[in-house]
Amino acid sequence: MITNIYPTTKLPKHATPPRRRKNTIANIGTKRKNKSSSTAVFDSGATSNCGRIGDDFQVTDEPSNKIFHLPNGQTATASSIVKHKLNLREPARTVHIVSDLKHNSRISASKFADANYIIILTPTEVLIYDGNGLQLEINHEAILRG
Repeated sequence: MITNIYPTTKLPKHATPPRRRKNTIANIGTKRKNKSSSTAVFDSGATSNCGRIGDDFQVTDEPSNKIFHLPNGQTATASSIVKHKLNLREPARTVHIVSDLKHNSRISASKFADANYIIILTPTEVLIYDGNGLQLEINHEAILRG
């Protein structure tokens, strides 16, 4: 399950499913330490999931030929392909191991959308739902559409 990535605000509470603190999305800007060693940053610009060496993934024997372009202009080469241990559909389940990642693994918003997961960003959380059979009630028009 994915947990809070933003500092607490004084917004009204809303009902969300119970959380397990096993797998978290970390906010790099927070000073609070996560109790779990398996953390990731939700990245809407990432084209693929990428993971750190040592994070808890299911190992495969597949090599990776992916090259990631970093925000600072440098590139990082992935060495192998692993799988999320969560019960996810492809391509959201595939993770490319990048030895240059030091702080957090990255969760690609586009790979989750490609696998028909619905992502809701709130001021305090990232919520990812299985889109198969999900019913949403939307009572406003979209402000932006793309």
